[in-house]
Amino acid sequence: MDTSYTSEQPRCNELNSNDIQTCADTWNVQCSSAKQLQNVAALLAPYVQAGDIILLEGDLGAGKTCFTQGLAHAMGTHDDVVSPTFNLLLSYATHGIPLYHFDLYRLDTYEQLDDIAFYETIEGDGVSCIEWGEKFIDALGDDILRVYISVDEQQNRQVHIQATGARSAHVSKSWHDAYTQL
Repeated sequence: MDTSYTSEQPRCNELNSNDIQTCADTWNVQCSSAKQLQNVAALLAPYVQAGDIILLEGDLGAGKTCFTQGLAHAMGTHDDVVSPTFNLLLSYATHGIPLYHFDLYRLDTYEQLDDIAFYETIEGDGVSCIEWGEKFIDALGDDILRVYISVDEQQNRQVHIQATGARSAHVSKSWHDAYTQL
Protein backbone atom coordinates (compact mmCIF):
# COMPACT_ATOMS: atom_id res chain seq x y z
CA MET A 1 0.00 0.00 0.00
CA ASP A 2 1.35 3.41 -0.93
CA THR A 3 1.43 5.57 2.15
CA SER A 4 3.40 8.45 0.72
CA TYR A 5 1.89 11.89 0.43
CA THR A 6 2.88 14.80 -1.76
CA SER A 7 3.39 18.35 -0.62
CA GLU A 8 0.55 19.41 -2.89
CA GLN A 9 -1.92 17.50 -0.76
CA PRO A 10 -4.80 19.69 0.44
CA ARG A 11 -5.33 20.58 4.06
CA CYS A 12 -8.53 19.75 5.96
CA ASN A 13 -9.76 22.95 7.61
CA GLU A 14 -13.39 22.62 8.67
CA LEU A 15 -14.13 19.64 6.42
CA ASN A 16 -14.08 21.53 3.16
CA SER A 17 -14.72 19.47 0.03
CA ASN A 18 -11.70 21.11 -1.62
CA ASP A 19 -9.51 19.25 0.89
CA ILE A 20 -9.61 15.82 -0.72
CA GLN A 21 -7.92 14.05 -3.56
CA THR A 22 -9.47 11.07 -5.27
CA CYS A 23 -8.27 8.31 -7.54
CA ALA A 24 -10.42 5.28 -8.39
CA ASP A 25 -11.26 3.53 -5.11
CA THR A 26 -8.84 5.61 -3.05
CA TRP A 27 -8.90 9.12 -1.66
CA ASN A 28 -6.89 11.22 0.76
CA VAL A 29 -7.62 13.92 3.26
CA GLN A 30 -5.43 15.87 5.64
CA CYS A 31 -6.70 16.96 9.04
CA SER A 32 -4.97 19.48 11.25
CA SER A 33 -6.57 18.30 14.51
CA ALA A 34 -7.94 15.23 16.24
CA LYS A 35 -11.42 16.80 16.13
CA GLN A 36 -11.24 17.12 12.36
CA LEU A 37 -10.19 13.46 12.11
CA GLN A 38 -13.22 12.52 14.22
CA ASN A 39 -15.45 14.63 11.96
CA VAL A 40 -14.15 12.84 8.86
CA ALA A 41 -14.81 9.48 10.54
CA ALA A 42 -18.30 10.58 11.61
CA LEU A 43 -19.27 11.09 7.98
CA LEU A 44 -18.77 7.36 7.42
CA ALA A 45 -21.44 6.31 9.95
CA PRO A 46 -24.55 6.39 7.71
CA TYR A 47 -22.94 4.08 5.16
CA VAL A 48 -21.66 1.18 7.25
CA GLN A 49 -23.60 -2.00 7.87
CA ALA A 50 -23.20 -5.35 9.59
CA GLY A 51 -20.19 -7.24 8.31
CA ASP A 52 -18.24 -4.16 7.20
CA ILE A 53 -14.58 -4.23 8.17
CA ILE A 54 -12.54 -1.06 8.60
CA LEU A 55 -8.82 -1.73 8.87
CA LEU A 56 -7.13 1.12 10.75
CA GLU A 57 -3.43 1.38 10.01
CA GLY A 58 -0.73 3.71 11.26
CA ASP A 59 1.96 4.14 13.86
CA LEU A 60 1.29 4.29 17.58
CA GLY A 61 -0.47 7.59 18.33
CA ALA A 62 -1.44 8.25 14.72
CA GLY A 63 -5.16 8.51 15.51
CA LYS A 64 -6.68 5.06 14.99
CA THR A 65 -8.67 5.19 18.22
CA CYS A 66 -9.52 8.84 17.58
CA PHE A 67 -11.00 7.80 14.23
CA THR A 68 -13.04 5.07 15.95
CA GLN A 69 -14.31 7.60 18.50
CA GLY A 70 -15.70 9.80 15.72
CA LEU A 71 -17.36 6.86 13.98
CA ALA A 72 -18.77 5.35 17.19
CA HIS A 73 -20.28 8.60 18.42
CA ALA A 74 -21.82 9.29 15.02
CA MET A 75 -23.32 5.80 15.11
CA GLY A 76 -24.97 6.75 18.40
CA THR A 77 -22.90 5.38 21.25
CA HIS A 78 -22.77 7.44 24.42
CA ASP A 79 -19.92 5.35 25.85
CA ASP A 80 -16.37 6.56 26.21
CA VAL A 81 -14.51 5.01 23.29
CA VAL A 82 -11.02 3.97 24.37
CA SER A 83 -8.21 1.91 22.93
CA PRO A 84 -8.82 -1.82 23.34
CA THR A 85 -5.08 -2.52 23.63
CA PHE A 86 -5.31 -4.64 26.78
CA ASN A 87 -8.84 -5.96 26.19
CA LEU A 88 -8.24 -6.82 22.50
CA LEU A 89 -11.94 -6.16 21.77
CA LEU A 90 -14.41 -3.58 23.01
CA SER A 91 -18.05 -3.50 21.90
CA TYR A 92 -20.23 -0.41 21.68
CA ALA A 93 -24.00 -0.32 21.46
CA THR A 94 -25.24 2.23 18.96
CA HIS A 95 -28.62 3.33 17.62
CA GLY A 96 -28.48 0.55 15.06
CA ILE A 97 -25.82 -2.07 14.71
CA PRO A 98 -23.02 -2.66 17.23
CA LEU A 99 -19.50 -1.40 16.68
CA TYR A 100 -16.66 -3.80 17.48
CA HIS A 101 -13.26 -2.23 18.12
CA PHE A 102 -10.32 -4.62 17.93
CA ASP A 103 -6.66 -4.01 18.74
CA LEU A 104 -4.56 -6.93 17.50
CA TYR A 105 -1.19 -5.40 18.42
CA ARG A 106 -0.47 -7.91 21.20
CA LEU A 107 -1.43 -11.00 19.17
CA ASP A 108 1.23 -13.03 17.41
CA THR A 109 -0.50 -15.94 15.67
CA TYR A 110 -3.62 -16.59 13.64
CA GLU A 111 -4.62 -19.21 16.24
CA GLN A 112 -4.98 -16.43 18.81
CA LEU A 113 -7.76 -14.94 16.67
CA ASP A 114 -9.86 -18.02 17.45
CA ASP A 115 -9.36 -17.42 21.17
CA ILE A 116 -11.06 -14.01 20.94
CA ALA A 117 -13.91 -15.14 18.61
CA PHE A 118 -12.49 -12.85 15.94
CA TYR A 119 -14.03 -14.57 12.91
CA GLU A 120 -17.47 -14.89 14.48
CA THR A 121 -17.41 -11.22 15.42
CA ILE A 122 -16.30 -9.76 12.08
CA GLU A 123 -18.82 -11.91 10.23
CA GLY A 124 -21.57 -11.10 12.73
CA ASP A 125 -24.08 -8.38 13.41
CA GLY A 126 -21.86 -5.30 13.57
CA VAL A 127 -19.20 -3.10 12.05
CA SER A 128 -15.61 -3.96 12.96
CA CYS A 129 -12.86 -1.37 13.34
CA ILE A 130 -9.58 -3.24 13.55
CA GLU A 131 -6.33 -1.68 14.72
CA TRP A 132 -3.13 -3.54 13.79
CA GLY A 133 -5.13 -5.91 11.60
CA GLU A 134 -2.48 -5.73 8.88
CA LYS A 135 -0.62 -8.32 11.00
CA PHE A 136 -3.38 -10.76 10.05
CA ILE A 137 -4.39 -9.40 6.66
CA ASP A 138 -5.32 -12.86 5.31
CA ALA A 139 -7.95 -13.22 8.06
CA LEU A 140 -9.82 -10.09 6.99
CA GLY A 141 -11.17 -11.23 3.65
CA ASP A 142 -11.04 -9.54 0.28
CA ASP A 143 -13.46 -6.67 0.88
CA ILE A 144 -12.24 -4.24 3.52
CA LEU A 145 -12.02 -0.49 3.88
CA ARG A 146 -8.39 0.39 4.64
CA VAL A 147 -7.79 3.66 6.49
CA TYR A 148 -4.12 4.53 6.83
CA ILE A 149 -3.33 7.45 9.15
CA SER A 150 0.06 9.12 9.42
CA VAL A 151 1.19 12.21 11.31
CA ASP A 152 3.60 14.81 9.99
CA GLU A 153 5.95 17.12 11.89
CA GLN A 154 3.20 19.73 12.36
CA GLN A 155 0.86 17.08 13.85
CA ASN A 156 -1.38 17.09 10.77
CA ARG A 157 -2.89 13.71 10.02
CA GLN A 158 -2.80 12.40 6.49
CA VAL A 159 -5.57 9.89 5.93
CA HIS A 160 -5.44 7.54 2.96
CA ILE A 161 -8.64 5.57 2.29
CA GLN A 162 -8.60 2.51 0.05
CA ALA A 163 -11.42 0.11 -0.82
CA THR A 164 -10.45 -3.47 -1.67
CA GLY A 165 -13.75 -4.90 -2.90
CA ALA A 166 -17.21 -4.08 -4.21
CA ARG A 167 -18.89 -3.43 -0.85
CA SER A 168 -16.04 -1.34 0.53
CA ALA A 169 -15.85 0.59 -2.76
CA HIS A 170 -19.55 1.44 -2.42
CA VAL A 171 -19.05 2.56 1.19
CA SER A 172 -15.95 4.56 0.27
CA LYS A 173 -17.70 6.30 -2.61
CA SER A 174 -20.71 7.18 -0.44
CA TRP A 175 -18.41 8.47 2.30
CA HIS A 176 -16.39 10.45 -0.22
CA ASP A 177 -19.55 11.89 -1.79
CA ALA A 178 -20.83 12.98 1.64
CA TYR A 179 -17.51 14.67 2.30
CA THR A 180 -17.53 16.55 -1.00
CA GLN A 181 -21.06 17.79 -0.30
CA LEU A 182 -19.85 19.88 2.63
